[in-house]
Amino acid sequence: MSEKVCSFTGHRQIPNSDLEKIKTNLSRAIDEALSLNINYYICGGSIGFDTIAAQTVLEKKKSNDKIFLEIAVPCLDQSKKWNSKQQQLYNEILEQADKVT
Repeated sequence: MSEKVCSFTGHRQIPNSDLEKIKTNLSRAIDEALSLNINYYICGGSIGFDTIAAQTVLEKKKSNDKIFLEIAVPCLDQSKKWNSKQQQLYNEILEQADKVT
């Protein structure tokens, strides 16, 4: 049996004017994927859209224990130039992910 997978990656810079629309559309897209029995999600490990996608999947995971989140980290020290708030959020996402590659 093959597992269905949904993956996300996107821009690092998201204009504030687009943020709520992106979050709403992303939430709807994940709900649609879940309705198609897609429970495995892979998110890129960068700031911007990757972070938003991971946060949205983690929020959905709170009410659906079938959801599996993998974070695809491009390099081990990628967050070293980020500010402390970005690093803290990144570390929280990694801790909550089911798998980090």
